[in-house]
Amino acid sequence: MTKIKKEFGLLLNTKHIDIKNGVALAKNLNIDTIQLYAIHEQQNLATLSKNKQAQLKKFFSNSGIKVPSLAINFGSKGLLSASKDILITQFEQILELGLTLDSTIISAHIGEIPSKEDSEVYEKMLSICDEIGSISYSSQRIFAIETGSEKANVLDTFLRKINSKGLGVNFDPSNIISGTNENPLQSLTVLKEHVVQTHIKDCKKIHSEQSVFYKEVAAGKGEVDFKSLFSSLDQSNYKGLHIIENSNYFDSENGIKQSFDFIKNLL
Repeated sequence: MTKIKKEFGLLLNTKHIDIKNGVALAKNLNIDTIQLYAIHEQQNLATLSKNKQAQLKKFFSNSGIKVPSLAINFGSKGLLSASKDILITQFEQILELGLTLDSTIISAHIGEIPSKEDSEVYEKMLSICDEIGSISYSSQRIFAIETGSEKANVLDTFLRKINSKGLGVNFDPSNIISGTNENPLQSLTVLKEHVVQTHIKDCKKIHSEQSVFYKEVAAGKGEVDFKSLFSSLDQSNYKGLHIIENSNYFDSENGIKQSFDFIKNLL
């Protein structure tokens, strides 16, 4: 099997690091591609004036950084955080920023898709994603739903019902382990035709006296089998971005640099 050249990027999470420092970190790691976390509870870059957005684009360009992908947060309840009109307006705003920055993918958690298809929540989420898919496709963009809230077969069925070329999947193996207790390789088999972007993130199960939980760790220090994951993606001819995500940017054990070094050595 011929190995496919892989393009890696860094999730510049503006909840944890400002844009200037995030770009400096990317350049220190010889990464020229970022996914910009553009809308969350602390910041909304989509509400910047057109002049400020143009300045932001110029900053990235002068830094030699591409921004082909944006990440957004609709709220703690995903697509149930607000009315359909408000959510669509939010998405159209971020789409405008994406057009300015030449970003072709916008990813987000949308909340858990119910397994019961005849429920009111299922129909609401279906309707919103159907419209978002249409808006994305008409702008030659893709909205990528992040994995980890529901089982892979539920997400697959949901996407097939809508059948929009403006919708895809942001495949996060760590979220799948910690959120749905599924095997990421089996989930990938179900979702592979929808995957337009991946998040390179790892997690480790922690046993305490009170509970069992998953802790985010650097890639290679947890439970994700990245070697098999990349092999499976190669078999499905995946040629999209691999975005390295870690909320701890500087810690010597669990930071973003350790994830990047692991992936470089693995490949």
